[in-house]
Formats: sequence, structure tokens, C-alpha cells
Amino acid sequence: MNDLLVLNIGRLVTNDAARPGLLGVVEGAGVAIVDGFVAWIGFEADVPDRYQELPRLDAGGGAVLPGFVDAVPVEDAVCGVRGGLDLGDEQSGSDGVGRAGRACEAKHGP
Repeated sequence: MNDLLVLNIGRLVTNDAARPGLLGVVEGAGVAIVDGFVAWIGFEADVPDRYQELPRLDAGGGAVLPGFVDAVPVEDAVCGVRGGLDLGDEQSGSDGVGRAGRACEAKHGP
């Protein structure tokens, strides 16, 4: 599906510095995707006519974070920054990072 109009977005994180707040959040948003690329973002009430006929997806009032992709496995990310970093353990409440740190040490040494 290359074309899509996503509506009923409770919060859209744009990371647009021109928008208010650290993450440029738009509440009550819509996103038009054309040929697999984001063609328009804004308030749902302001969707331009040229996108009204696109197939629709109802986001159910949820958050949409386009572009937030975890392209690096946690272990690799932790291994890349582990020098001098407290990786946590079961006692610290950050067990996910602790497990990744232990996996990194098992793979690469302390």
C-alpha cells in the first residue's frame, strides 16, 4: 500500500523544530502518504482536498511516531556506548539494559 490517509491520530510526533515543544507534537492530526512518502501532516480538520480520496486508516486516537525506528539492536547500542556507562542490573530496576550489558560482555569481554 503506497498511498494512505491516516486519521484520528491522538498525538503525532513530528520532530519538527518549527512546531511547539521538544518533539513537535500535533494533537488531533492526520498524515497523508503518497507513493510511500509522507506528503502532508497537520490537523485532521485541515486535510487538503487532494488527499481526501486516499485509502484511509483510523489510528484509533493513538500516538503515531513516523520515523522512530529502532535500527540498532539493544545489545549493539549498549556495546557501542558501554565505556564508563553504568549498564544497570536487576537491583537497579533497569534489567533490560543490564541483560544487554551482560550479553555485550559475554560477546566482547568486560
